[in-house]
Amino acid sequence: METKSNLINRSDSMINTLKLWPSLKQKKNMNFGSSVAVRKLRESKWFDEKEQRIFCAVAECGFIVEVKDEKENIETFGIVICKTAKDKKQKPENIEIYSIKNAERHMQVTKTTLPEIWRESAKLRINNFGDKEKMPHFEKDIRNQVLFAQKARQILWHNSKHFAYWCRYGDRQQDLRQRQMSECVKWSSVGMNAGMLLLTNRQKAFSTSK
Repeated sequence: METKSNLINRSDSMINTLKLWPSLKQKKNMNFGSSVAVRKLRESKWFDEKEQRIFCAVAECGFIVEVKDEKENIETFGIVICKTAKDKKQKPENIEIYSIKNAERHMQVTKTTLPEIWRESAKLRINNFGDKEKMPHFEKDIRNQVLFAQKARQILWHNSKHFAYWCRYGDRQQDLRQRQMSECVKWSSVGMNAGMLLLTNRQKAFSTSK
């Protein structure tokens, strides 16, 4: 027959288990490939060709990646664009990385696939370096940023890091248009007020001269 203290201990154990159950369930669901874990992924390890399956599992459209070519000692930044839907398993050939580089004395937007990067024995890692300070755009907006960059007649970015930052966090075209509209409204209202003030002063001067 159980003693009173044993019954109390068992009751306390059951209560603690029930308290922990939601958090344990949440941890179980937050595996490395889940959407919850990926959203919090700001910086990853370096991936080579042998780890392409892991990279494809954690990379998302709109992520910033840092590419390191150890042969030429060059590091560049780019933005990930996936050709397949988010709910489908990504393959290396369906992941494109957009960046900019010098070509014929001017900068141009470039597109590279993962197999092309690893063919050069380069490594890459996820590096969403601006997530601590700014909220990244939605996937649709990032895609639109890349499309705008491809059609731009003039390169507006200093280097590949600046380009990747602009794609993920920079001013969208609708933001610029709204800002321009607000500036136009502001200055038109200022001009209208100045015109009304000038008309009022003229009317006062005319009435005084009489």
